[in-house]
Amino acid sequence: MASAFSQAWDVVKAADEVDLFLDTLMKEAKARGVPIQQRADYVQGVLDRGDDGPVPVYLSGLAGNKSRRHYQQFLREAAKRLGTRRLIEPFAGALGASLSIRPPEVFIGNDYNPLIVNLHRNVRDNPELLEWDPIEEYTMAVGDERRVGDWSMAAVQPEEESFFRETVPRWAEHIPEGRVLQGPIRYLQKRLELRNIMSKPEWHKDPAASLRAAQLIAMMQPMMQGGRFRMNSQMKMNMPPRGPGDKDKKRLIRQQPEMMEWFNQFIPELKRLDKRYSTPNVLINPPEGIQSVEPSRPVSYQPWAEIMRQGDWNFHIGEATPFLDMMADAKQFTPSTLTLLDPPYVGEVGEHAQWAKNDYARQRALMAQLQILAAEGLPLIHFNSDKPLVRELNEAAGLRHLQFLDRPNVVGGNQLVENRKEAPESIGVANIPFITEQLIQDLDTRPESERAVRSRGRATGHSWYPEQPGFVVN
Repeated sequence: MASAFSQAWDVVKAADEVDLFLDTLMKEAKARGVPIQQRADYVQGVLDRGDDGPVPVYLSGLAGNKSRRHYQQFLREAAKRLGTRRLIEPFAGALGASLSIRPPEVFIGNDYNPLIVNLHRNVRDNPELLEWDPIEEYTMAVGDERRVGDWSMAAVQPEEESFFRETVPRWAEHIPEGRVLQGPIRYLQKRLELRNIMSKPEWHKDPAASLRAAQLIAMMQPMMQGGRFRMNSQMKMNMPPRGPGDKDKKRLIRQQPEMMEWFNQFIPELKRLDKRYSTPNVLINPPEGIQSVEPSRPVSYQPWAEIMRQGDWNFHIGEATPFLDMMADAKQFTPSTLTLLDPPYVGEVGEHAQWAKNDYARQRALMAQLQILAAEGLPLIHFNSDKPLVRELNEAAGLRHLQFLDRPNVVGGNQLVENRKEAPESIGVANIPFITEQLIQDLDTRPESERAVRSRGRATGHSWYPEQPGFVVN
């Protein structure tokens, strides 16, 4: 007789109508993304129905596999079978796993990126103050001077309004006459303000600075280039704004050559802003406008705040290894606590490279801590790449190493495994006997279109640095 776990998974595979919105969200994330207002509507519907099911994340540009429907069902069923009341995540990121499991009592999440943690805290504590109007925040009036700090250039011209209304019709129909979408320039203004806030020591402890930084990140993330969320090695926000892609630019040049030439005259002025600007991209909106945002109504985070307030959700800023030490010292690991780890994958640091120096040594340090927890009989799930070193580390720590669902072989434009369409993923499991190799093989029977995809936009502040300053607990 099939296990309850296997039966639950079969239901998910067979019933396309189950979690249809989430399925759409996952598929469209590769293209334009489901608007955050629609995601908020879905979460509110879950709350209104009294449903305890998984909900989508609000930071779509940060979300990876664990936000996808099949991972959600796997994690929820595992937590249900274990009787999980508490969840600890040393690499919380966009909260894909926690918003899937929705632990009924306590969630303790950690991330090294202070901007991510600061936003989560403000969603929990100040959702009404995070609400923002896309038209107010991303448009300018014809005649307004474009200014970013000490830099300024020609005011917005009437020709630009006509060009905008022809090239971004989905937004144009909602924006009053005389106003123009200026996504890249407004993004650069917000980025400079955020940098100024972050230049102050322990800015996240100042309530006003913390709130404003959260507001800025909430508004900026949809306009970040490629939808990615990255910071440099000094933990500064350096992501450029989203602009038209190569195909879009070629189309615009064909359709409106005179206007593209008109924009080119401003390149010298743009080079004063940033010497790398050799095209007028920051003056031209991408054809979708602000990705994953509807222009017709404000953005609200209230539904996610209600999800967090159903339990005791806590967020920490810091390194994974000292965070786990702190959790052990505070006796936070209990038999009803599931510890879930989704670190930067060994040998695939990708956009984590600025934090994940010497990732093999950091992974070994992490696994030494997991060995202690596993020996104490505590349930653990550790996602990683399926490499010999990962198997060695899992088994040395007392975790069973199992191959999990394959994922596309290209992440962020880089091939992971030579001459393969897919790259294997693994999980290390401790004290969860019902998760077996055979069960996972049985589960991996979905059609190609349903296979899990590791998001190209996934980027978090996960770090292995033990030498960095300590964490902040709140």
